[in-house]
Amino acid sequence: MDEAPASAAKLLPTASALPDSDGQKRTDRLTALAQLAAQRIAEDRLIEPAGDNAREYLRQLNPEDALVAAPLWQQLAEDLLNKARREQQQGNFDSAEHWLKEAEDTGVIGSEVAAVRTDLRNARARASFLSNVVPVSQLKSTKYVPAAYPPKALDRGVEGWVELEFTVDASGQVRDIAVKRAVPTGVFEKAAADALGKWRFQPVLRNGAPVDQRASVRMQFRLER
Repeated sequence: MDEAPASAAKLLPTASALPDSDGQKRTDRLTALAQLAAQRIAEDRLIEPAGDNAREYLRQLNPEDALVAAPLWQQLAEDLLNKARREQQQGNFDSAEHWLKEAEDTGVIGSEVAAVRTDLRNARARASFLSNVVPVSQLKSTKYVPAAYPPKALDRGVEGWVELEFTVDASGQVRDIAVKRAVPTGVFEKAAADALGKWRFQPVLRNGAPVDQRASVRMQFRLER
């Protein structure tokens, strides 16, 4: 049998010595299972393919020598948890939940799993909030400040527009302004964002309580004719 990769070697304790006549055979078998588990972890074959993955070998090893299996379970759980974190960062929340459940099922690093689950729940809520964008026409304005026409654009007779997204917070103030599109680019964005930051709205109510709301607006820059 091939030896475990060097990167996995540190995970391999020696199987517990057994005093009976069959002890050496059993020790060799358990050591082989530990080597296979470590190899599959190093190869990122954590739970697949069926029958030949790190989890499968650890399930065989654990009932007979939990001491040998323990550090390998730890590494497996951490690798599964890292997959969950990466999927969350990429916005793949269902996939992140899958890997998180697999990490949880190992029965180790429970506190770390709980922390990542909280992060995942918050990331889902944040993504949902950012995707729920209403047009500014659905909001009730309490203060409007027109954008100042950039002097260079005015001198050159340039017209255009800027699309922005922003948050109306629970106090009715504007924050988290983001320019989504602008025509032409690099001309009107700053003037548009500066003006938008001074706008105010009635807070959006949900279940009777003021909440943050994401919104969008297209700000036009046109010369008087």
